[in-house]
Amino acid sequence: MITAATTWFGTEETNDLPSAAMAPAELPLAPGLARALPRARPALIGPGPALAEALETGEALDAPRLADLLAPWTAHLAALAETGAAQVQIHEPLLGTGLSKPLADALKPAYAALAAAGPAILLSGAEGAPGPDLWTALSLPVAGLHLDLVTEPGQLRDALDSGVDMIFSLGLIDGQAEDRADLAAAARWARVAMRRHGAARIEVTNARPLRAATEDPERPWIACRAKKEEEIALAALIAAEGEAAWQAALAENACARALRDHAALPRLAGAAAARV
Repeated sequence: MITAATTWFGTEETNDLPSAAMAPAELPLAPGLARALPRARPALIGPGPALAEALETGEALDAPRLADLLAPWTAHLAALAETGAAQVQIHEPLLGTGLSKPLADALKPAYAALAAAGPAILLSGAEGAPGPDLWTALSLPVAGLHLDLVTEPGQLRDALDSGVDMIFSLGLIDGQAEDRADLAAAARWARVAMRRHGAARIEVTNARPLRAATEDPERPWIACRAKKEEEIALAALIAAEGEAAWQAALAENACARALRDHAALPRLAGAAAARV
């Protein structure tokens, strides 16, 4: 049974369904913002763990055995293609954990088979991914790669320098952070990537799954799930359209973050006094 991711990048939640649509917004966004969110895609957990298990038992992953192991994935991807799906996200849990050479070598023919079977693949991995496995990921025949730039910001330069012709999904908004994101900083990162790699090949999204927080009117610096989705859309739009077009959003974001810093002052002062 192929398991399916039920949230965005870096998810730890899976279920027994063969696939699950990745809806980017459960709550309505302000008019004009939804257009900047990444498109919804079917999402599957990748074959990496199955390949690793086979290698650990000493199996030789020759072409017939590899085809046999991948049969559930290739069949499902073919079915998705028949429904008209243009893209699919494959979440590879071991990507970013430091792949062994045998497993890294096995992933290349495996993803060649998956790419030939169905829709274009956008690949994601563990927290920080692809991290130490960046060059392996860039060598795979996939249409796109998700980069966790909250945990591993340095990998953006290497990805852009690689010259690889694929979509880069930039995880710039920390989905688990309680505080509001720095929109201006996120937009600057995205703008650099768009300038170097082409806006059509850059997506802005979250790193780590979106937390299920609720809005707290007394603490406006707290970012609930809907606010995180809004931040993703705004960072993409500010990068693409310039800060002048989104001054009000940037001012609100800066104000909320300043309120957070102001609220933290008594706590920080108390902690400093306790150390004296």
